[in-house]
Amino acid sequence: MLARDLYVLNKKKISVFLLIIMIMGIAAACSQPVMTNEEGMELGEKEQVILFEAVSLEEGFVMNKQRLLDLAAAIDSLLKKGGYTQPEIRIIGDNRLRLAFPDIDQEELDGTKSFIHQSLKLTVRSEEGAIVMERKDFIYGGAFVGFNMDEEPMVFTTYWDTGKLEAVTNRLTGQSISYYMGEIELISVHIDAPLTGAMASIVTKSDVSHAKDIARMINAGSHPIELKELTGGL
Repeated sequence: MLARDLYVLNKKKISVFLLIIMIMGIAAACSQPVMTNEEGMELGEKEQVILFEAVSLEEGFVMNKQRLLDLAAAIDSLLKKGGYTQPEIRIIGDNRLRLAFPDIDQEELDGTKSFIHQSLKLTVRSEEGAIVMERKDFIYGGAFVGFNMDEEPMVFTTYWDTGKLEAVTNRLTGQSISYYMGEIELISVHIDAPLTGAMASIVTKSDVSHAKDIARMINAGSHPIELKELTGGL
């Protein structure tokens, strides 16, 4: 009887011990941190990545951190305006951008790439849609925000050829011109009189944040660059 009782008691102890081990194992598994990659995304979460290098198209033009910041901000704003998924954008060095898109498929990624390339083309158009000025007419990074006498935010843009600016504004006095990035209209402005200097001003009729957004996009569009897609090392 004693041996049998000891056997039953030991069997019960073993069962309780195994149950405790199982509970501890489940608790440990539940308390494990979720594994993430360096971008903070859970492993297994779908992510599409584009790595761009900004390549200069003109001798003497060099990308730097500020120009890259303008470019990154412009891409983010343009994707939002175009109704595309906004990525996490990371600046790498002075001439590379890493765009990480969560939860988009290859078809949407291809469409996004095409949109980005098309939308970095800066133009000024007449009411009829004719291109009257383009990227090469703008001084690199020459757009900035200021204020008029009524303390309204304005975007000032600067141009290489004062003669061309005067000729265009003289011909289109009394009409409106619109600034575009690709097919995205940034802003439209009415020309009251010909401009004789190297600078034009745009009353944004909005807040300072919107004015800065427009200036950054114009600056990004003024850069003589093309985006080259890189593979590997993402």
